Amino acid sequence: MGCGAAGTCQGHKSPLPGAGRGGTACHDVGSGGRGGTGRVNFSVQRRDVDGVPVVSAVGELDGGSVELLAGELELALDALPPAIIVDLAGVTFIDSTGVRVVTRKQDSLVSLETRLYVVAPADRIREVFALTGTAEGVPLHRSLDEALVAAAQVPITPVVRVPAHGLAGPADAAALPRNRPSGA
Repeated sequence: MGCGAAGTCQGHKSPLPGAGRGGTACHDVGSGGRGGTGRVNFSVQRRDVDGVPVVSAVGELDGGSVELLAGELELALDALPPAIIVDLAGVTFIDSTGVRVVTRKQDSLVSLETRLYVVAPADRIREVFALTGTAEGVPLHRSLDEALVAAAQVPITPVVRVPAHGLAGPADAAALPRNRPSGA
C-alpha cells in the first residue's frame, strides 16, 4: 500500500500532514490488527518534509504495533539527520509501550547529535507522555508545522561515518604513511 503524489494516503484515503510543505509521497511500511479481527488499526509512513525525516503513525500505538514504528525510526536515523519528527497526529490510542518506543530513541539521538520532535495534538496522547514522566524530556508540538519550525532551528553539523577499519574514505587512506625501505 502506498500513497499518491497528490499528498493523500491511498491506504487511509486521508490527507498527509505537511503534504503541502514539500512532503513527498509517504511510504506505508506496514499495518497490524488487534485481537485477530483482521481489522487494520495501525500503520507507519516515513517521508521527508522540507529536508526533515518525518515518521507518522496512524491508529493504535501499543505493544502490538510498536515494532513497526521502531523499525521505521531506525531506517530514518540511518541518514544521521540533524532532526527527526515523530508525528502522532493520527494516533488514536497510545500506551506506555508506545511512549517508550518514541522516547527510548532520545538517548541514542543525543550521541548522534540528532534532535527529536514529537507531534502530539491530542490532549489524550499528551497526557500519556505526562503520566509516564517523559513530557519534559521530549518536545511535544501541536502541529507538524510547529515541529518543522523548531527543527529548522537546529544547526546542521556535518557528520562523517567512520567504517570499522577507521578510515572515512580514500583521502584518509592517501594520508597514511607508506611502508618504505629505509634508504628511500
